Amino acid sequence: MASDPARTRRATILAGVVVAAVVAVLVLLGNGREPAVRAAATQRSAAEATSTAPGRGASGAASPSDGTGTPAETTSPAPTAGRTTTEPPAAGATAGPTPRVLAGNAPPDGDGRPSVTFIGDSWAVGVGATGQRGYAVLTGEQLGWTYDVLGVSGSGYTQGGAAGITFGQRIDAAVATDADVIVVQGSLNERNSTPSALAAAARTTLERLRREADPHTKVLVVGSTYAPGTPDGTIDWINDAIAGAATQVGLSFIDPTAEHWIDATDPTLWFDVNHPDDAGYRLVADHLARELRVTLVR
Repeated sequence: MASDPARTRRATILAGVVVAAVVAVLVLLGNGREPAVRAAATQRSAAEATSTAPGRGASGAASPSDGTGTPAETTSPAPTAGRTTTEPPAAGATAGPTPRVLAGNAPPDGDGRPSVTFIGDSWAVGVGATGQRGYAVLTGEQLGWTYDVLGVSGSGYTQGGAAGITFGQRIDAAVATDADVIVVQGSLNERNSTPSALAAAARTTLERLRREADPHTKVLVVGSTYAPGTPDGTIDWINDAIAGAATQVGLSFIDPTAEHWIDATDPTLWFDVNHPDDAGYRLVADHLARELRVTLVR
């Protein structure tokens, strides 16, 4: 039988082994928990950062201005690289227009394709077309260019539409797209204006657009077409006023009525008295695509 000192030494050694084993287990458990805790904290931080990050336009653009440096009252588009259009809010709504991603064709930046941005009215939005695929979408797709659509129904140089956003209030957003070409289209909504008011507003808008856009960006001004619901004479004075303003600023102006882009008397081309249908928008896109090819190399 072992002596008392021997038993004491064995007991001490055994106790030490037990303590060491317990410590090792605790260390292993602690290390196993730490990554999970760290991952959970990281996920929370990412979520908090996402929820508090300032929003920008879908093209990375700042909010449009009213021409005085004051941002227009628009909701911030989703922070994606998609191409967008703005539409008026629903009846009774008090918020600004809600941006809508038009197409999933936004390419990686710097892919070498030309780009075009459209400032326009309900024709740019695509009212009357299947899936609201109006002339702007069809033109961009036909050309194979990247495109941004800044359309507000009911708007023009003097008219803000239901959303209260004139063409001039979209200049900041258009300039921020850094497009090769900016198209300013329309608008027959100016039938609610006067020739003198329209001429002054168009000149102010186009002067500022030319001044603030990159010098290499081409600006193409497109007038209104004849439409079943508007007298031809009204469309004529609208186009005359806009053409005069474009000439004063030194910008190219296209008169769709002179070039017979769409026949206002052909019911197969119209969704209603103010908007083309799919076939009508396709005709407009065909003509505009040809003009843009020339404009890009001019």
